[in-house]
Amino acid sequence: MDPFTSESSGEERKLLLLRQIIKQDVVKRELLSCLVDGLWHSTTELARRARMRNPIIGIVTVGTILIRMQKHLGKGFLEKMVQKSDEGISSWRLGVDWMDPVRELIQQAAAPSVLSSSTTREEMEDGQST
Repeated sequence: MDPFTSESSGEERKLLLLRQIIKQDVVKRELLSCLVDGLWHSTTELARRARMRNPIIGIVTVGTILIRMQKHLGKGFLEKMVQKSDEGISSWRLGVDWMDPVRELIQQAAAPSVLSSSTTREEMEDGQST
């Protein structure tokens, strides 16, 4: 594939957007951490997980977050299954092609910054304390 085609730059743009989402938004990171196992999770279950990070988040907000991520990252990012259409109960799972990139980005976001740990080490070697 030609590296200058719009398809490859589109994928890169999506990965950059996903990195930004995971790094900056703890609620979305929590949702994706739950979904990265590839299993189906109900919107109710995801709302419970999101409330661990922000106690005012509800089912509607979680549904909106997931739909917006789907819109920005493409059809294959999330899969939605409606369990009981008359009650509006839905389940979600992460698309197979996205599991490894999401897992990797979550691990990177959870890892301590290399820059801050090396700076601290240099300061300690100089005899300075923080």
